Amino acid sequence: MTDSWRKLRLVDEICFMKCGKIERVAILRMMHLMMTYHGDPTPGRLSSLPRWFWMRPSQALAHSYAIDYFVWPGVRERFVFSQHRYCTNLFWQLFQSNFKVKWQYGFRDCYMRDRLTGKFSLSPMFEQTISNIRAWTMDTDFFTHFPELCQDIPRVEGLPIAVGSARKDAQQVWEETQHHAVVRAARPFVGPMLVSDGSNDQVDGARLYDGAPSTFALHTR
Repeated sequence: MTDSWRKLRLVDEICFMKCGKIERVAILRMMHLMMTYHGDPTPGRLSSLPRWFWMRPSQALAHSYAIDYFVWPGVRERFVFSQHRYCTNLFWQLFQSNFKVKWQYGFRDCYMRDRLTGKFSLSPMFEQTISNIRAWTMDTDFFTHFPELCQDIPRVEGLPIAVGSARKDAQQVWEETQHHAVVRAARPFVGPMLVSDGSNDQVDGARLYDGAPSTFALHTR
């Protein structure tokens, strides 16, 4: 296991343990793509990201580095301007229990194993599926508490998924965002931490945005 994947494993165990296995794999894949791009912000790395994961203009403003890892562009924009509205345990509890990737197959179909090398990789179909923003959905209870986010996050029900994603103009976007990507790559990632009240674990969402020491450094290749 590479150093970057060890760091992501720690984040997964701290932040997303209560999500489904399919959802955890999808999150880790996108986080790894973003980490790799921040460590080497070239047009080639940028083109490996789904276009909806590219930096929005609002992300040029000062903000918590963790915000860059939310896949939904509208959510990232809201968090830049009003992150503390969502900086609560309730938000993170609802996130973990309601987040669903629209994947019509089982967990075993998300990945493949090379019989010669013994190494695992994501299946092409799963890669294509999670490259479509409509596959990243929330269930109803989440929107009951945060109705404004229904404008930014697809609902679980009734969403046809067209496999594939548009990736173009990477050179132009890279030239516009290179400076900000390099600056952000030097910042630590601050993720939510788990705290215990003695009876059950809760997610301390407030830690997502504070200036606490980083869980890991993001200079990965």
